[in-house]
Amino acid sequence: MRGYPKGFLTKQDYINLLAIPEFADQAKADLAELAAQDDSMIAVDRGTEDAPKIEMIENPLPAWKRAGFKDKAELEKMVESTIKKTPAEREFKYGEG
Repeated sequence: MRGYPKGFLTKQDYINLLAIPEFADQAKADLAELAAQDDSMIAVDRGTEDAPKIEMIENPLPAWKRAGFKDKAELEKMVESTIKKTPAEREFKYGEG
C-alpha cells in the first residue's frame, strides 16, 4: 500500500489499517470521527418544482452502514477497543471482520 487511503473506508479497511503501525493513529482518529458523525436524519424534497416540500426522514444508509458495520453499537465497540489497547494487544487480525 502506498500511503493512507483517500476515499471512503470500509470496516475491513479500518481493521487492516489498524494493524499497520504507521497508519494506526490516523485510522483510530478516522474511526472515532465516523462514530461521532450523526447522519441519522436527512432532508428530502417530496414536493414539486413549484411547491417544494422539504421533510426530514430517517437516513436509510448512514455512514456507519455504508462502511459495513451492522449497527452503530458495533462501530462504537470497535472504537472503544482500539483506543484502549496498544497495537500489540489489539484483537483485530488481518481478514477478520
